[in-house]
Amino acid sequence: MAAPAAVAAAASSPAAPRPTPEGLVAVTEGQATILYDDAQSVFYNEVQEFNRDLSISIIRTWLAGYRASQLQRYEKRMSMPDRRPSPNDNDPKKPEKPQMTIFEGLSATGLRSIRYAKEIPDIDEVVANDFDKRAVAAIKRNVSHNDVAARVTPSHGDANLVMYRAVSEGRRYSVVDLDPYGTAGPFLDAAVQAVADGGLLCITCTDMAVLAGSQFEACYAKYGSMSLPNAEFCHEMGLRTLLHTVQTLTGRHGRYIKPLLSLSIDFYIRVFVQVFDGPAKAKRAAQDSGLVYNCPSCYSFATHPFGKSVQKGGQSRTGLSTGPPVGPLCAYCESPHHVGGPVYLGPLHDVAFAREARALVQKHPGAFKTHTRITGMLTVASEELPTPLYYSVAALCRVVRAQSPAIPVFASALLNAGYQVSLTHCAPGMLKTDAPPAFLWHVLKHWIQQSGWVRKNVAHLSPGERLLKRLGLHADASRFGRKPGLVRFQINPTANWGPKARAGNTKAIKNVASQKEATAAQPPAKRARDA
Repeated sequence: MAAPAAVAAAASSPAAPRPTPEGLVAVTEGQATILYDDAQSVFYNEVQEFNRDLSISIIRTWLAGYRASQLQRYEKRMSMPDRRPSPNDNDPKKPEKPQMTIFEGLSATGLRSIRYAKEIPDIDEVVANDFDKRAVAAIKRNVSHNDVAARVTPSHGDANLVMYRAVSEGRRYSVVDLDPYGTAGPFLDAAVQAVADGGLLCITCTDMAVLAGSQFEACYAKYGSMSLPNAEFCHEMGLRTLLHTVQTLTGRHGRYIKPLLSLSIDFYIRVFVQVFDGPAKAKRAAQDSGLVYNCPSCYSFATHPFGKSVQKGGQSRTGLSTGPPVGPLCAYCESPHHVGGPVYLGPLHDVAFAREARALVQKHPGAFKTHTRITGMLTVASEELPTPLYYSVAALCRVVRAQSPAIPVFASALLNAGYQVSLTHCAPGMLKTDAPPAFLWHVLKHWIQQSGWVRKNVAHLSPGERLLKRLGLHADASRFGRKPGLVRFQINPTANWGPKARAGNTKAIKNVASQKEATAAQPPAKRARDA
């Protein structure tokens, strides 16, 4: 096992690349180089480079605090004169020094695990596991080619069985990373048990048609939640559906979660969640779980948590909530509501953590090829309100057949009235706010009157009597406009951007490297939009 200092040195000073063996194709990403051949075609998607860059930056940011807390626990245990035997210790008089370990359940080529070992300081071991024997053979070859055999352990087995075995042996991983093809649902129960107390759970799901599309039956079968087809906030709904599933599973084992970062990216979602032991806090999960009532006609929505915090005997407990918050018909357009969920209703991000991660990327931009995108996304995430879900201003204006106001103008109306407003990382042109839907319709009614837009049947869309008195630009609304040099939202760098086909018995992609070079040489199809 390599010492932490040696690992840090290896991460900061990558070794010179080895020559590519004859008959193989080398693809370099970050400090890792993987090899392809015709006989062993395993899944690799260069589109996910942003995912891997982001994951490295997040784990590096999280690891500093986690390692300090683990060492503090270790020193406290060592200072105890009479230690009781612990199921995790072979020798109760000599507790083991905490090890920083990462388990990647579905490693494919081993690229992610190799990059973790080479680019994240203070990692003692990375277990690169896959159920496909061809993938394991590729992992072993790439581990040898990158000289990381001392830190990366190839593993062949079912990811669930490997994680359950680790739990039964009292070995938990500091980080559990799941990046499957499609849903991560089948692996979540084992993952929430295999991650250490305070450890990091990294999950990718690419089945967006289930989580954020029209396959609500499949969503309930896989995640225990109903999605809302055609909802403007469908991507955040997908994030909250996955988090609810993770939260429910952790609660069964007396554990609870703290989302550090939850992102909708390109064609998938990626969440970074800390898992803690704590039955008392696990019982409070009902306060952060609930239903979503959505009007498919006018896009108004409301959320309804299952529980609420009540004070009893000087202690905070979870009580029953009252409701529902809406009637069977929408109060504004009289259309029937659609009911979605249950979903997670707590904050998607830890704002302080997102800022720390952004600072790390800005300090070491050369370590991440996609640092521009990471910086932009972390900036928007750190500014997002914790309020669940968001509105599309353009969609609201379509309801009243009116021209859409500029985002800063609409945001100014809400800010001038004392409400909070923010952008969302999920899509441009969307706003998160704590203003009720009734006030949003007041704003739009006033906008129609101010802009001279003529429509006979607008009056019934106004639910109240109070009107917005001014639409002047608020001083704080400038942050919703364009900012030179900051890529807030994702753009498609190449044509046909999206997930690749599932790995199978097909020919290996020999020209991956040449395609990447050709793509880099071409001008981008679209300019980065900074909304």
